[in-house]
Amino acid sequence: MFFRRLYFVIPDEPQAAQVVNDLETAGVGRQHMHAIAGRGATLTRLPPATERQRQDAGSRLERIAWTGDLMLFFLGLIGLIASLVWASPAGSRRPVSVKISIR
Repeated sequence: MFFRRLYFVIPDEPQAAQVVNDLETAGVGRQHMHAIAGRGATLTRLPPATERQRQDAGSRLERIAWTGDLMLFFLGLIGLIASLVWASPAGSRRPVSVKISIR
């Protein structure tokens, strides 16, 4: 079975409770739902979120992976540019001549 996280932004608790009831009617278990509210809001009729659910570790892990990918890309780009700047192409090398004089 494929699970996907869905987010709903709802203006007040009565409407949120209606959404929870609609989801339960559609077959989504209450253990698979949780509600998070801003300061001062009450969540008495809604399933509460645990501390782990509030932190959203998956999103944080994805952000860390993207940041790491971008850092590796730019390090590689800097290395490429540095190798192009400091390496001299084969055609621009000056030939070295050695002159030997025998008397």
